Amino acid sequence: MKRDEELTASAETESEMDVRIPVEPELSESESEEEVAGLSESEFTCHCCYQVLVDPTTLTCGHSFCRHCLANWWASALPRVRTDCPECRAVWVGFPKVNILLRDAVEKLFPADVSRRKKAILSDPGFCRVLQAFQQQETRQAPRAAPPQNPRPINIGEFYSGVVTTLTFMTMLVLLYRAFSTDSSHEVLLSKPLSRWSTDDVTLWVEHLGIWTNQYKETFHREKINGRLLFALSDEDLSAAPFNIENQSHRQIILEELHRLKETRVSLDLWQYKDLYLGKTLFLLIALRNVPRLTLLYMFLFDYEDTFLPFIHTSCPATADRPPTHRWSVRAGFSGRSFC
Repeated sequence: MKRDEELTASAETESEMDVRIPVEPELSESESEEEVAGLSESEFTCHCCYQVLVDPTTLTCGHSFCRHCLANWWASALPRVRTDCPECRAVWVGFPKVNILLRDAVEKLFPADVSRRKKAILSDPGFCRVLQAFQQQETRQAPRAAPPQNPRPINIGEFYSGVVTTLTFMTMLVLLYRAFSTDSSHEVLLSKPLSRWSTDDVTLWVEHLGIWTNQYKETFHREKINGRLLFALSDEDLSAAPFNIENQSHRQIILEELHRLKETRVSLDLWQYKDLYLGKTLFLLIALRNVPRLTLLYMFLFDYEDTFLPFIHTSCPATADRPPTHRWSVRAGFSGRSFC
């Protein structure tokens, strides 16, 4: 019995807490037709001609006008055109389009007025001309593509890879330019071995001795005196033909400079070589580390005398310069060792 009373009390409490939602009765067809009939013509009137809208065109500001009225407004300032709203003067964006929903509603509510106005517009050549120009402007104005809603995210790995590739390419171009744009100045000339001097190198060295050598440098160049021949010149050779240097002081200066040149022929270290050949040094340091075989092939084909031979002679000296005991000691050491 007590249990039944508790259930009855809980049921009453739940019924009191129920939310009651009022439901309005549905409108009948006659009432809906009366509401539609209550819409006045002034609510669908163009604010330019104050008549029922024909092909209503809505601007970006929200105002709607007849299309021929908007075309007249657009062409009212020819040769310039107006792109502002006739009512609020707000400039529209893009090109105005016909409001299809509003057009269908007006044609359904006021079919007689819309039909009468369309006939009047089509019979007026001025309206037809302006509408045609307005439509041609819409055709010429290409629609801009809308930006993608979800642009593709930037790949950081691809970005850094492109940056590194571009920097590497630019670095190689700069190094190649520096390597091939070095001129044969006097400092670079002194860094070359005397036995590898060409005729032009000897002529340049004679020219750097002073202005007084202008009368002799042509003789050195004409007789094709290279570094080996210059090394063997003596006082008798300079005084005899074809040089015919009669001035004793001139011969003495040439021989003293040649003697000083022989005494100062020392091999350059890495830092001195880098100062003289900055671009070529950087190129060799990077290329020999990354692509050694291609770099050696490049030096063999395009820079044989100046780079390939000195590199080979330095890295692989001749075996004749080594004492013979080294070879025998090494062989003896290996011959006396047993391998498992």
